[in-house]
Amino acid sequence: ATPAGYFPVEFKDTNRPLATGHKYQLAAYALLLEDHYGKPVRGGFVYFLPRQTLRYVEVTPGMRAYVKGVLEKIRRLVERQVFPEATLRRGRCRDCEYKNYCGDVR
Repeated sequence: ATPAGYFPVEFKDTNRPLATGHKYQLAAYALLLEDHYGKPVRGGFVYFLPRQTLRYVEVTPGMRAYVKGVLEKIRRLVERQVFPEATLRRGRCRDCEYKNYCGDVR
């Protein structure tokens, strides 16, 4: 917390540029902070470890709506006790902690 408010910080160990997924992850953290502290969170930071750079990301109303939509989809999957469809981008599976479960049902 700062006098200006609350700001989530996400650390990334990558040399790749700021990605859409990074922004939505930060938006989800902002929603968590708002829920916990009851104060608005307008943005946050992504810190890239390899190059030691910090990027500010504004959390827009559209980002909030998108994250809330994804959360609702996740809740429905949990309620129905089903796994989500596999991604078409198999490279994403390499570091996924759920890849073993996907392999069990597919």
